[in-house]
Amino acid sequence: PYEVDPDVTGGYTKKALPLEEKRRLYPDFIEASPRGLVPAIRVVVKEEEEEQEEEEKEGDRPRAAVVVWESLPVVEYIDAVYGDGTLVPSDPHDKAMVQIWSAHCNDRIQRQYYRALMEQDSLKQQEYLRSCFEECRALANVMSRDGPYFLGTRFTLVDVALAPFWQRMIWVGGG
Repeated sequence: PYEVDPDVTGGYTKKALPLEEKRRLYPDFIEASPRGLVPAIRVVVKEEEEEQEEEEKEGDRPRAAVVVWESLPVVEYIDAVYGDGTLVPSDPHDKAMVQIWSAHCNDRIQRQYYRALMEQDSLKQQEYLRSCFEECRALANVMSRDGPYFLGTRFTLVDVALAPFWQRMIWVGGG
């Protein structure tokens, strides 16, 4: 959630509300996202017993809630619970590589790119972009050559981590 400015068309700004203000205004959101950032999900989990008597007991007792935040953990949770669970491979080595390089996408590629977008000093901006492209090359050097995805023909969490970044690069550019 962002600050509202009545002098701005539509009222919304890109100024994040302080966490304490988010806690006050949006307590359910903060329950799902302790840092007050998106994405976050809160899923009510029904117990097996409850499912059998759902109509009779609807609302009678509180249900447990699963709370997950941060982009990639949210995607992993949804894939594991509602999808086919294939975004993170079961093979231990492939799984480790997907985890390492998904983190690399978030921590080393995207972070540098967003720093470049936000930086006002052109020299610093170019340094962030140089670093971003260097990290892209590091990723490209370990990608499979057997298909369009990180693991070749298999779409994984690494590809999920990259997709929004690449789309933003196309829309916004890279310097």
